Amino acid sequence: MTVRLDVSGVPPQGGYVAKQCPVRPQWDVVRPATPLPVSEAVQRRFDRGNAFEADVFAELTALHATAVVVERGDASDRPAREAATVRAMAEGAPLIIGGRLPADEAGRRV
Repeated sequence: MTVRLDVSGVPPQGGYVAKQCPVRPQWDVVRPATPLPVSEAVQRRFDRGNAFEADVFAELTALHATAVVVERGDASDRPAREAATVRAMAEGAPLIIGGRLPADEAGRRV
């Protein structure tokens, strides 16, 4: 018989956890040291990724007049974004851009 550990205290995890080193999630939670500031090279990659995403969103919005765009903000906007996404899904929106699904508490995923 396999014993399942209690994972109720683990915050929900995103899909990238499965693609990383298995020790990485542990260090994300333990935080043994103060994180280093983001380097200029990494910041450029972040900026380019955000610009690419904005271009894709703009093109999708232009091509699909009925698309629902869920505006992004900071972390405090997550509940509002989740509610807007669920509402758009319930209304049968054919395309949702920038949506955020609610956390899966049972599976501990976001």
